[in-house]
Amino acid sequence: AYAPESVRVYWDTSLSAENSAKKSLEFLIRVLDDTRPFSLELVTFSAGEEQKLRKQLRPQPDELAFEVDALTYNSGTDLETLFETEQGIQPADVCFLVTDGRSTVRNAPTERLPCQLHVISAADDADTALLGYLARQGGGHYLNLANTSVTTARNQLDRALPDVQTFQIDGQPRIDDLEWRTEAGGIRLFAPVAIDARNLTLEIDGNRISAPLNPARAARADSLGANWAALKLTSERVRGASRDDLVALSRKYSVVAEET
Repeated sequence: AYAPESVRVYWDTSLSAENSAKKSLEFLIRVLDDTRPFSLELVTFSAGEEQKLRKQLRPQPDELAFEVDALTYNSGTDLETLFETEQGIQPADVCFLVTDGRSTVRNAPTERLPCQLHVISAADDADTALLGYLARQGGGHYLNLANTSVTTARNQLDRALPDVQTFQIDGQPRIDDLEWRTEAGGIRLFAPVAIDARNLTLEIDGNRISAPLNPARAARADSLGANWAALKLTSERVRGASRDDLVALSRKYSVVAEET
């Protein structure tokens, strides 16, 4: 069962995050009720202030509810500064990043937070591509409460995430092309495969799978390529790809991106 001993909550106090705060708090109260961690820390952030609040709380649902209900929301969102200033901080077993991801200052973060990171959003206009990427990089789940219930999201935490050690097509490493998305029913892996590819090798969680391929006989499904491209665009943007490269990828797969 999912039972972290130390929990840290990063709470976005930008203006755009206020309207969706209630459902995120409801979810975290459910998690604390279920898991009863040994320690709980609340860290708030927004643009223009490296750290508005860092506070050790009693690891009780009512304590978190009291502190969150007293928060003031202002300014914009600056995820990059948060991730930078958290480098060197004492690690926690698990962190929950509560935000809509709609950064209005600086760029997307390239650092990683010192913990397994689960990302929570509840806003209908959340930047789901970016938040999904941050969760994947942090080894955790992206829990989009705008389209799933608190119970379903809580159950997702009990599912182990994949650790992909090897991904090869015809013996060539292609792990950098692999993107994945967590879903209510499990995990879906996406990767482009040339039409003349003949063999796939995948090592995931210590299990090695080797299988023949015949893409020429596969049914056409443009939406799968578009899904991969949408994920890849976010990954490449965060890694600093040029605008021209992002536009070319967007056009090739007919995916609308910030650059187009």
